[in-house]
Amino acid sequence: MTARVAVVGGGLAGITAALRCADAGYAVRLFESRPWLGGLTHSFPRGALWIDNGQHVFLRCCDRYLALLDRLGMRESVRLQPRLDIPVSGAGRVGRLRRLPLPAPLHLSWALLRYPWLSPGARVRFVRTALALRAVDTTDPRTDATSFGDWLRAHGQDRDAVDSLWDLVGIATLNARADDVSLALAATVFQIGLLTDSDAADIGWSRIPLRQLHGDAGQAALTAAGATVSHEKVTAVRRSEAGWSVHTGDSEFAADVVVSAVPPPAAQALLPPDAVGLPANWAAALGSSPIVNIHVVYDRPVMDEPLRAGVGTVVQWVFDRTDASGLRTEAGPRGAAATDGPGAAGAAGPLPAGAQYLAVSVSAADAFVDRPVADL
Repeated sequence: MTARVAVVGGGLAGITAALRCADAGYAVRLFESRPWLGGLTHSFPRGALWIDNGQHVFLRCCDRYLALLDRLGMRESVRLQPRLDIPVSGAGRVGRLRRLPLPAPLHLSWALLRYPWLSPGARVRFVRTALALRAVDTTDPRTDATSFGDWLRAHGQDRDAVDSLWDLVGIATLNARADDVSLALAATVFQIGLLTDSDAADIGWSRIPLRQLHGDAGQAALTAAGATVSHEKVTAVRRSEAGWSVHTGDSEFAADVVVSAVPPPAAQALLPPDAVGLPANWAAALGSSPIVNIHVVYDRPVMDEPLRAGVGTVVQWVFDRTDASGLRTEAGPRGAAATDGPGAAGAAGPLPAGAQYLAVSVSAADAFVDRPVADL
């Protein structure tokens, strides 16, 4: 008898798990409460535009994600920088983090020598700290109990260095500031992304709306692989004599194996208390950190690069989404601003030729997440 696998959650993890199981010959049913797949990497229409639920990027070192794109047949729908190149602005200065074709960490040497937010002495201290971070044992429990911010200060990194370099990368990848993240997690990210392979941090992003890249492509790939996608809300996962039962309102699905691919609070609410070997209230103990994205359509081009980072400003990253959004000059919102949802504010009307759509992304955005759209 073919083993039955239930996958709960249709985000990237759920799509990946379901495809792997289907490819292995199992009978797979994926449950997703929303009418589309993709999880947080979804899009919604607004006038003539497709608005992504936040700006999502990936790095060349994200090999499992790239493998998923290959499995979905969507590799050509993303852009990946041939060489890391980040324009940086702030406080009246302009810099650029661009790698050289040299082994890590020498690949960033020229960029550091010209980086305007660091003094010559600070650049030397940064290199020493980066080499020390490269040697950190991320598996040592003491490393996980140490604050990354405390470790940086102990290694001679002042506030300017943290703000202009460490947090520039760390906030975007960890969604937390140096003082709020463990040394183990930060060291893992920097070791993999910047300090081991010179091309690991090359940035990639979607050329098309995320709904098409992940959700639509995932639905098609799962169907072709013989998996069933049920757009139903799972209310409980229980043990049964035959294995497991997945409950969706009045219906029930029997499974030999259940893969939970939902956020921690949802998983804790759905799974039996003894399903995972974690203490009570483990999901709440993980905490959370918000990300705020502001989408703006200008009536003229205001930025030449596909992306730009900010130092000394609340605007951390800006991305040009003109092509990916399907922006057309004949229709769509003019001067529109939108939050991450279909109920966002914005006016509809014809767009002038040469309009540009930018997305501003702010991670670790506790100070902004509860502000009204107009204030943002």
